[in-house]
This record gives sequence, C-alpha cells and structure tokens, in this order.
Amino acid sequence: NVAMNPESGVAGAGDCANTAKNNTQLLSRVSARKVKVASKQRLFGNFVAGISGGLVSSFITHPLDVVLTRMQAQDGRSHVQRYKSTVNALFTIVKNEGFRNLYAGIIPALVGSTASWGIYFLGYNYLRSLTRIHFHGPQLESSDNQAELSPLSTLSCAVATGCFSTVITQPIWLIKTRLQLQHQGSHIQYTGMIHCFTDIVESEGVSALFRGILPSLLLVSHVAIHFVVYEDLKLRLQLLNGGKEHLTPEQ
Repeated sequence: NVAMNPESGVAGAGDCANTAKNNTQLLSRVSARKVKVASKQRLFGNFVAGISGGLVSSFITHPLDVVLTRMQAQDGRSHVQRYKSTVNALFTIVKNEGFRNLYAGIIPALVGSTASWGIYFLGYNYLRSLTRIHFHGPQLESSDNQAELSPLSTLSCAVATGCFSTVITQPIWLIKTRLQLQHQGSHIQYTGMIHCFTDIVESEGVSALFRGILPSLLLVSHVAIHFVVYEDLKLRLQLLNGGKEHLTPEQ
C-alpha cells in the first residue's frame, strides 16, 4: 500500500486550479483577438460596400442629377435655360449641348459619392459597434446574434456619422453643382474639377467651398431616418427568415 501525502494532494489541486486559470486567460486573449479581427473585417467590408454602392448608383443616376440641378436653378431671370419637364430637359441637353453634358460634373460626383458613402458606412457601423459594446459587452458584439440597438441609438449613430461625412465632402458637392450648371453661355468655363476648385479658392476664398453647409447638415435627417427604418425592417426580415443574420438580395 502507498501512503498518500495530504500536502502533495493540496499542491496538486492548486496546480490544477492555476492551470485552469491560465487556460481561461489564454482563451480570453484569443477570443479578444478574434473579436478585433472579426470587427476589422466587418468594418472593412462595410467600407468597400459603401464605396461600391455609391460609385455604381452615382454613375447610373447622374443624368437625372444634372437635370435636377438645372431645374432647381431655373428661375426665369438667370441664364439657365427653362425646361418643361424631366424628359424635355434630357432631350434639350442632348440636342443643344451633346450627350456628354448629361454627365457634367461626373468626376466630383463619383469622388463625392464614394467618399461620402464609404465614410458613412464605415463610421455608422463603427459607432454601432461601439454602442453595442458599451451596452452589451464585447462578447455579444462578436457573436453571430448581435444585440440590436434601440431606434434612438441607431438615430444617434446615423446623425453623428452623417454630419461628419457632410462636412468632409461639402466642397466636392459644391464643385459638382458648379460643373453641372455651366453651359456654353456660362460666364466662367471650368475645364474640370481641379480648375473649378482652384478658381473658387482664388476668387471667392476657401469659405466659399462650404456654402450651403447648413441646409446640407439639416438634410442629414433624411439619411438618419432612412437608416432607422432600414435597421427596423432588416430586423423584421431576419426574424421572418428564422433569425439568420444575412438576407437574400431580394429581401
């Protein structure tokens, strides 16, 4: 018979406890790394999706944006030609100025859309991630079934990101509008985005690049409401889809 030493038994139990503690700490560190990697991958995906969506949608709808800008600027007193309707504007621009002018200001439009939506999707989802971590902890944020935020939290994230994106891209939208409004009879003929930018800064000052910033900031409410409704409908569709996070393109 082998006698059991009580002290060795206690030491063995202590070693097991230390080993379990170390394993728990190791798993915690590994889990934290996975959370960071998954979060960065998700944010990068949102950024790429925002840029791609902004680029494609801006290119397809740009002729309508040109018509919208022209029709908003016509007041019967300026040099801007008057159009009877959207269709009339499209045909008149092509007839008198050429098809190319339907894409006047396309470069700043593409730059503005890609930058705006890239910043917006990246910032919006980053703020949502921080908000979820603040209220629910990093473990739930890293899981597949992420905690949903309240409409007020979603609205706050959307407004904050929208204001930041608007301030950053406002000069680009102003340049795009100037290029869209010019035609053969315009007093100043801009040769492109860079020429327009330098001419405005030299003749009107840097502050001119931010004209209309207040109504632009007020229009952030449109995007903010859009995302609140979007997140709510997305959640409802996920529930109808059996709780799956990813929806089909049709949904």
